[in-house]
Formats: sequence, structure tokens, C-alpha cells
Amino acid sequence: MIKINKALKMLLIMLFFVPIGFRLPVNGMDSDDHASAAVVGFGALTPPSSADSSLNYGTASNNLTTSVGSPVTSAKRTSRPAINPATGSNDGSTGTVTPTDASLSAFGTPVSINSALANVTSGSINLVLFYVDSNGQAQPYAGANAVNGKNSQNGYYTPQDATGTAGTTLVGATGLEAALYDMSTAATSTYGKSLGITTSTNWMLYLPLIGGTSDIYVAKNTFSKGLISSPTASNMNFASLSGTIGSLTLTGSAADPLTGIAQPASGTYKFLRWASGNTANGIYFGSATAFRNIPFTEQNSYISSATNYYAQGNPLAFMPGSWDDNYYSTMIYGGIDSTGTDSRGNSSIASTNVYVANTSTNANGFSNGGLGGGWNIYGGNQAGGTITGSTHVTITGTGTNAIVNLSGGNQAGGTIQGNTNLDLKSASASITNVYGAGVGTSASPVAVNGNAKTNLSSTSVSVNYGTFYGGVSYGNIGGTIYNNLTGTGTFASGSHYYFGGSYKGDVGNSATLGNAIFNNVDTSNFAYTTNGFIFGGGNGYATNGTGSSTGTIYGNIVNYVRAGFADYGAGFRSVIGGNGLGSTSLSGLSAPSTVVDGTSSSSAVTAAASSGDQAAANAGKSASAVYGDIYTWEKGGNMDSAHIGYQSYNRGSSYTGYVRGSSTLEVGTAAGTNGETGTKGLMGGTGYVYGSMGGSDYLGNSISGTKSTYSINPLQNTNSATISDHSMEVIGGGGVVGGWTATDYWQTGDTNLIQNNDNAGYTYGGIYEGYQWGNSSHE
Repeated sequence: MIKINKALKMLLIMLFFVPIGFRLPVNGMDSDDHASAAVVGFGALTPPSSADSSLNYGTASNNLTTSVGSPVTSAKRTSRPAINPATGSNDGSTGTVTPTDASLSAFGTPVSINSALANVTSGSINLVLFYVDSNGQAQPYAGANAVNGKNSQNGYYTPQDATGTAGTTLVGATGLEAALYDMSTAATSTYGKSLGITTSTNWMLYLPLIGGTSDIYVAKNTFSKGLISSPTASNMNFASLSGTIGSLTLTGSAADPLTGIAQPASGTYKFLRWASGNTANGIYFGSATAFRNIPFTEQNSYISSATNYYAQGNPLAFMPGSWDDNYYSTMIYGGIDSTGTDSRGNSSIASTNVYVANTSTNANGFSNGGLGGGWNIYGGNQAGGTITGSTHVTITGTGTNAIVNLSGGNQAGGTIQGNTNLDLKSASASITNVYGAGVGTSASPVAVNGNAKTNLSSTSVSVNYGTFYGGVSYGNIGGTIYNNLTGTGTFASGSHYYFGGSYKGDVGNSATLGNAIFNNVDTSNFAYTTNGFIFGGGNGYATNGTGSSTGTIYGNIVNYVRAGFADYGAGFRSVIGGNGLGSTSLSGLSAPSTVVDGTSSSSAVTAAASSGDQAAANAGKSASAVYGDIYTWEKGGNMDSAHIGYQSYNRGSSYTGYVRGSSTLEVGTAAGTNGETGTKGLMGGTGYVYGSMGGSDYLGNSISGTKSTYSINPLQNTNSATISDHSMEVIGGGGVVGGWTATDYWQTGDTNLIQNNDNAGYTYGGIYEGYQWGNSSHE
């Protein structure tokens, strides 16, 4: 048992209980890299309890014993854990488990309306309705309420144009309502039955907006929530399509081939406008609905409130050329509204499916975003309710306007019994906040019983990340969190935070203590910047120091991180393997009355080992704790790019709080192994890890804008004296540093530091400050 503070920093490498390794190199180098199998004992832990002091819970260095001075098995000779438990992959290239994409399959195979549209005699503002026949062909349909050609295949509907609008009180038949009504009754009408139309038939509605001559207006209640008990051609709404059709695709372009995800149509455009005040109660959908080349807004786009879209568990897609011109903010929910019920009064829905596939901005893109808040996309509910299955959000393209909140789960409250899935393949916008599993509030936390899967792998360098949580802001995740952030992107000036877990809440299963969080983060292909992530593998809060983040991680945390170098890619400002910055200190922890050493009695050993467990149990929900092993592999790049102080030091364990498990920080990848450049046995290559305040290469030379040979393929040199920047610190354990408060941190378990290929000024096998019961190693 030791008590450590910053004043003892240079002696901190002392490895209590007869440590097996000691060195303080300026460079770390390993001639042979690790194997690629699962860690022995990783994931095999005994659930903690206030009475448990056996320490027999499994670590990356085999089980601890209560025999003081027992040497720890070398972590280097123990294989690192796989980053992808589904495939056993640990090369980091494939990332973590891929989320389940939101699918367009609900809309059937897109078919062309061009030839069929040419056969319909219509004016410049008329609507044309199509159904997909049994042969997969688009056929025009005009029901009993068509303006021309009733019950035929050459009729059309006439919507309300700007003439005769009545401001916020626009009501009455507008053509669109008549088309919706005829569509909803087609499967039961004599004419519809004769064409083979059923309630599973997919539909398309053409609105002449791209190249049109007039905006098209929608009646006030067309997007209202309630099911209409006796719908007519003059009062039909989208919500009442529930159970009457397979899907509806609206397109505003006659040139839209409807055969895939096309580029936005070019040319002048008009709006689909709904009466002002309509969206104050939200826009509700009762069937799978897709917008293609549909610019839409309220009658007065300069409104002062958000526009809320509720898919209510129906697939909802915003395809190229569709955007909301609202100048305030736009909210998209895959689930239900804040009442916690859908249009039928149900408090539960089966699953959600939100798909965004725009590629440019404003007239031909995703959103205006305007004055107020930009876009907010949630895969789940607005508040409350139950989703019995899983949520899905897939984004394959956006406009350049901001996304404020992007989440795979609920905005507040409610329960998701399945998994949350968030997959971003490309975006051109800044994304202020990402919450993989939901947001929540202190009064209405989110509950996810399954796993949270988030994949951000944008192919656009324009995407700009702010703060990332793989979990939630408030709430609990019962399963495993899988985070994969790779691809391209950039960071604006200032601090950017990454947390694999949540702000306030638990992650994992306390009964099984399996794998809780997997993080695979690679910013080596981002635009060059020193403003990269401040990384925490577990819970945390966006502040530089201790903070208010609480919760318990039940299970193991595995982190694979790779950064850019001094003139390309984005560096990390800090890497902390467990709970990160902003975590709550372990209050109520007091030092054992007897310091444990080689002469201590067995009762003193037992007391010391159980002190951390008891303190964490006493703290309850106010604790910041990890019950599991933590393994972090820094694969290459700049891991201390801006040097923000003690907070930038790289830790294998948590910043503060309690950890009951082993922690390992592996630094660098040996040159010439695992696909890295460089000569095996020498420093350098793409697997080289260093810390720099930016603006210099590995030799300390200033970089003036051109790529440095040393940055891309670092100098192979065993003479550490030629390398001048030693600002980075690496440590196998954790601890705050700077506060000199030993009660901030307690770790019951081994700590391990492995240096393969790096340049660091200070290196420690143990912890910075606080208490540790366990062995430490430094290799």
C-alpha cells in the first residue's frame, strides 16, 4: 500500500510489492510486438461487494494474490484484448462491431415514374399519384377524388397554390389531402382492388416543385397527430395512413429517376408549405415516408420555434434535395413525442429507422439551419415511452449547416429494450454533440437495456466534431458500448472531448462483469490540427479537471487509439483509458491505519484491499468507478498535441475515482510489425508515439507547411539524444496529479506500462497519486 503525490513524482516508478521492472527511458522500443489473441483472464471478474476482498477477479497480468512481494506476470507476454469481439480482430482497421444500418427496404425497390408521368395530362401545378404494381412498375392512379380522370390511370389532383390562402387558418381540400385519402382507401375500393392494390402496396406522389411555378400549400391539420376516425378527402392526414399502405415516397422533380439515391435535382425550386402554426404541434407520420427533392417549410419560414418531426416508429428518409427551410431549428425523432404515446395512444413502438442521404446544402441539400439551432436528430423518442426493439439512424450525407445533437437514442426518459444504432458514413456539417445511446436529463434519464453501437466514419473532411459520448448524458446502458470513430474530418479551435461512456450513469451488467466499452478511434486521416480529442475511455465530463461525472462501469474497457503526426492528421490532447476528465473524486475514502508492506499482517492486507470497495459502496450513485480491466493501446501518432497541463498526461487507468481491476497502457507499435513502416527493432515509423506542442517534427525541426519526411516516415534512430521534444508522460495507472489529494483515487489491481516505440519524458508503471493495492510493472 502506498500513498503518492506529485512531490514524489521522480520516485513514483517504484513498484510496490517487489516490482519486477524499473526504467525511465526517453524513448521506448520493443523489438517484437504482441500476439493478437484474447487476453488471459480478460473479462473473468468476480462481482464486487462490500465483503469481497479476495482480489481473485482476473486481470491482464493473471490473478493477483495476497502474498506480498509476489511478482506479477509480464503483461508484455500476455496477448492484448481484441477490439472487435464479434470477429476477434485487434488490428483496429475494421473497428468495432458495425451498427445495423437504417434501411430503405421498407420503400421497396425504387422505380421510375418518368414514362408513366408523360402519359398523364397535367398542368404545371398538378399532383400525380403512382402505385407500384406486382411487376415492380410505377402505374399512375387517380381515385374517386381526383380532379381529372377519376378512377383511371390518367388523372391528377390539384393542390392549393398561393391564391386564396388564408394565413394560419388554411383549411379545406387542397388536392394533397384528396390524394392521401384515395391512397388510403385504394386497397378497399372496387377500383383499387381491380388493380391488385393491397395495404402493402408502395406509393409515390409527384409534386411539381423543382422547376415548378408556384409553392404548394398544405392544410393546417394534414400533419397533425391524431388518427381521424372518419377521414374524408378534405381532412385526411399523414398519420391516418397507418395500416393502409406499404410506404409513400414524395418527389418534387419530374427528372428524379427514383431508381436509387440520386443527386439533388437542379433548377429553380418552389416549396411545399404548410400553414403556420401547424408545426407547433409537430409533424406526424403514420407510414414509411421518404422525401426526395422536396424543399419544405412553414408558410412563414421565419418562425421562432422548432419544427418537430415524429416518425412514430415508421421508417423516415430525407433523400437528396430535401431540406427544411425553418430558420429556427429542426428536430427529427424516429419515435414518439413527449406525451409518451403515438397516434394510436400506444406507449410502445417496435423499432425506429431514420435515414438521411443528402449531399449538399440549402436549395439542393439537407437544411437551412438558419438563425436558431440547426438540426437535431434522435433515433428514439422525444420523452418517455418504450421501444421494444432497436433504434436506427444512418447518415450518408448532409448539407453544410450545423447538426447540434446527433443521437441514436431518446432525447429524454423512456426505455429502449433493444440496441441503439448510429451510423454516419459522410457529413459536411459541424456536429456539436454526439450521444450514441441517447441524451436524457437528471429528472428523466434514458434507459437502454441492450447495446449501444456508434460508427462515425465520414468520408468528408468537412465534418467537424465537438463532444462525443458513446453512451448518454443521463441514464444507464445495460449492455456493451461499441464506438468506432475513424475516416476523415477536422476539429475547430478549442477543446474537444471524447468519452466512450456517459456523463452520469452506469454501463454494463453488474451480475456478469463482461465487456463494457470498446473504443476504436483513429484521427490520422483528419485535417492537420493540434485541437484533437481529449480522450476518456469511460465516463467523464467536458472540463479540464475533476468534475461532476458519476456512474459505474461494470466490465472491461478496451481502447485502440491512433493519432496524426506533426503535419498531417489530428493529434490527441490527452488519452485516459478509464473514466476521464470531469470524473468525480472518490469522497469518503480514508487511508488505512496500517501501511501495507512486506511485514504487514494478513489482517492489514485484507483491510487495505477492501477499503476501496467499501468507499465506492458508501459513495453509491455519487461515485465514479470501474469494476473491470482497462487496456489501452496507443497505436501511433501525437498523443499530447497541445499540452494542457497535468490533464494531458496519458494514463492507462482513470483520472480519478475508483478502479477495481488491472490497467495496461501500451504505447506505440513496434516498427515493421502489424503493417507499420520502419525498420524492426528501431524507433520510428507510423507506429511511433510522441508528445509535441505542435509545429515540430520528430527531430524538433520547425514545420513550415510542407509535409516532413520525418513525420510520415520518422527517422530510424536508436540515439534518443537526437530527439528533442519529451513533453509526453505515460503511466500504467491513473490519478489526478496536481491536487495532491490522496483520497481522489484508489485502484485495487495491477498497473502495467508497456513501451514499444515512443518518446516520453516521464514514464511510470504505477499511479500518480492516491492508493493502490496491487503490483505494477514497466517494460
